[in-house]
Amino acid sequence: MPTDSFLRLQARTQRFTLGTPREFQISPDGRRVLFLRSASGTERRNSLLSIDADTGKETVVVDPADLLGGDEQLTQEERARRERSRTQSAGVIGYATDARLRIAVFTLSSRLFVADLVEGGVRELPATAPVIDPRPNPTGTHVAYNCGGTLRVIGVDGSDDRALAEPEDGDTENIAWGLAEFVAAEEMDRNRGYWWAPDGTKLLAQRNDRTEVLRWHIADPANPEKPANTVAYPAAGTTNVTVTLHVLGLDGGRVDVEWDNTTLPYLTSVHWSEAGDPLIALMSRDQTRQVVASIDPATGASTVRQDRTDPYWVDVVPGVPALTPDGRLVNLAALDGGYRLTIDGEPVTAPDVQVRQVLDVAEDVLFTASLDDPTQTHVFTVTPQGRQ
Repeated sequence: MPTDSFLRLQARTQRFTLGTPREFQISPDGRRVLFLRSASGTERRNSLLSIDADTGKETVVVDPADLLGGDEQLTQEERARRERSRTQSAGVIGYATDARLRIAVFTLSSRLFVADLVEGGVRELPATAPVIDPRPNPTGTHVAYNCGGTLRVIGVDGSDDRALAEPEDGDTENIAWGLAEFVAAEEMDRNRGYWWAPDGTKLLAQRNDRTEVLRWHIADPANPEKPANTVAYPAAGTTNVTVTLHVLGLDGGRVDVEWDNTTLPYLTSVHWSEAGDPLIALMSRDQTRQVVASIDPATGASTVRQDRTDPYWVDVVPGVPALTPDGRLVNLAALDGGYRLTIDGEPVTAPDVQVRQVLDVAEDVLFTASLDDPTQTHVFTVTPQGRQ
């Protein structure tokens, strides 16, 4: 009996990833788990599902077919975001929840939807389209999102849709709020451009100015009758996007964050939790220096918490910097021949534990690492006192 070749199967299943669950989120009480999954190994369209940890029963929270009734319609910006994140699937490709996992928000065809994870039901919010990267605040009262370079907010009940920050003088070609710039998204695995405060009353938002960035004109060889697409692309050695940070209040207040974005132009990560003031990680353009600073949301003043240099390279590691519940700084450092987890600068993992990613920082720190075999990655925990 003839069978499909390995290459055909690999292509049809998107490298054997379709039909597998991903994007897990666990409720604070540990009783519910949310995840995305397509219906089979050849189906591209993801649904949002919930599983009851006590009974093992799965429930479909969102089926895109019930909401759209046809294929998705994607904007050019959304296509570009999916290309940078290497996303090939369809349907619900991502979602965000409040702190208690009571609601989940997501987009379909650049429209904003909210799912009630307690009572059930999905409804569309009358947000200004096209909607990009919606995220509810931790308290579940408001949803922030980007539309055309403007950072907007809407009540979870659908009321009071308004702009928090928008391009000055309508200059959407050069100015954008609340979006990760190309270098961060493509090279540093940071796809977010704004971060909610733990109390849900303000946001830390990125502003991009690409006025001086080189423009490229890219034609579509498959459709030569269409005009070339003009994109701002910071090729090596040319001018980067100018990135600044600002604290935006739901009450309309704005505070500018202070840091030397000429010496340290790369904003590699942001962390804002109940453990303390927000942290930002900054890098020099040659990526041999990393500065971790805390931000005073009331004044915008920054205070350096850690300044690390390396003659060759400082790596960007997912999940750090972060704060322990008592406010100590969790980061990674190349020490004694290994990538070691540090807390307030002191290593808490052994040199032979090559840390790859920090998954969670609570009473214990959860992370992935390799031991004697670099082709294998395992999950570890360590206490702030260094007990694995």
